[in-house]
Amino acid sequence: MKAQRRHALQTNSLAQSMENLPEFMKLHGNKVLLGVIFIALVIVLIRYRASSAEQRTETVAMSLGNARNGITELRRADPMSAPMQVASQRKQVLSAARDSIQTVLDESTDNSLKAQALLARGDLFWVAANLPPIPGAATQPSLQMTQSNDDLLKQSEESYQQVIKQYPTERPATAAQFGLAAIRENQKQFDDAEKIYNGIISSSADPMFKDLATSRLALLEKAKTPVYIGSTEVRTPTPFLTTKPSATTTAKSIAPAAHPTTTTTPLKK
Repeated sequence: MKAQRRHALQTNSLAQSMENLPEFMKLHGNKVLLGVIFIALVIVLIRYRASSAEQRTETVAMSLGNARNGITELRRADPMSAPMQVASQRKQVLSAARDSIQTVLDESTDNSLKAQALLARGDLFWVAANLPPIPGAATQPSLQMTQSNDDLLKQSEESYQQVIKQYPTERPATAAQFGLAAIRENQKQFDDAEKIYNGIISSSADPMFKDLATSRLALLEKAKTPVYIGSTEVRTPTPFLTTKPSATTTAKSIAPAAHPTTTTTPLKK
């Protein structure tokens, strides 16, 4: 009996609610509709932000990869091609790589990626400043870079310093120190380069970096040794030499430091 009575009461209550529904909608229909629309917009906004974040992460990763590929392409460009073709290619690669790096700096919120982008920019300008001259460039401005080697080196130094100053705890900061040391060697400021290497050795950097700095110091001592008249030994700074000169090399060279690659692929959020 009690169960039947409860069922009857529930049925009557439901029927009464249904009867009052039209009146309720007249009074509160606009509010209900606004609430539904608001919830739908929130859902759409959340999905849009998630999609945008994922797309931005992919764009940043691709841009950083393109920048590094551009640096490699500059290094490997065939200087024996037609002068105008070489000049055009250099300018296009430099511009595209610079734009890719700027995309990372503008779009990324990850300090590690920003540090890598600044490091890549330092590498890019360093490589551009040390490219072999194109035959005829001295008399044909169209074969020259839009910036002088001194300007490119200055921008390279500024980029390395930015990494060290803005992201001192990130791994690329140590690599940037090798970049600065390479510039100092290029400028024959050997004492300054030595200070940088000693600073790396005495820091808490990865042992790999310390070993590399120790190797660079040993080569630096050779670079300081004056070459006497009549000597057949030639020491020419070679940008980013990653291996020690062979003992059988006839023309020995002391190269500015090459820093290890520090790029990583960001995880998708």
